[in-house]
Amino acid sequence: MEDENEDPKNIPIYELDADTKNLVEVALNCIISLSEAQLEPDSKENLLIIADEIALRFGIPKMEIEEQLHGDEVIYRPRGGVFPDPESDVE
Repeated sequence: MEDENEDPKNIPIYELDADTKNLVEVALNCIISLSEAQLEPDSKENLLIIADEIALRFGIPKMEIEEQLHGDEVIYRPRGGVFPDPESDVE
């Protein structure tokens, strides 16, 4: 028997209230950011697949990661940010 979720038309899309959607977006941002820290390419790809599937199920657009330099450190964050830095942290 074929899995009903194999056909994209059969994937259920769930509606969320605004607060819950924001919370899911933060969790997705954390997963995507964590994927950049993986040593194994397969581990990175698996986390991105999970994030994409969750985003699809909740109607959240796919998120992109960008590099930001903070002094000598490279920080990976979702485009647009999740947790903005206070002005005093930026030198």
